[in-house]
Amino acid sequence: MKREIFLKYLREFEDAVVCQGVLHGLLGKKELACTRAGKLTKTFFGTMMGNVLASDDFLAVDYYGLLKKSSGFIDALNNRDGGAQVRMVEATVVHFPSIKIEHIAALAPNLVQSFPAFKQEVLRLRGFGKKRNGNV
Repeated sequence: MKREIFLKYLREFEDAVVCQGVLHGLLGKKELACTRAGKLTKTFFGTMMGNVLASDDFLAVDYYGLLKKSSGFIDALNNRDGGAQVRMVEATVVHFPSIKIEHIAALAPNLVQSFPAFKQEVLRLRGFGKKRNGNV
């Protein structure tokens, strides 16, 4: 999948499926989410996936260990009153592997056809792709 196509699909997917899925109660659950940037943030995978999800809601998406936080999540942390640094907060977290075709069909039918290729590209970028001739 070409980089520009991947990034366009990623934005559409996060807007139409992740954010709307949380809004309609189809995706995500409340759990503790780390407020710090993880090790994967500075990798090529982290660069491709991005650091911030464009949403005013307090949520995060877990892409195989990369926790991508919403702008609402980050703003809430930045605007809180002083005191000790917070390491974990309770937030709605959507785990990417838990998103099924049925969710996408209900929320954004136009994204269903490209989802398998998108998911394979995410896995490849993360380093879980099929190995051929010793290459990833």
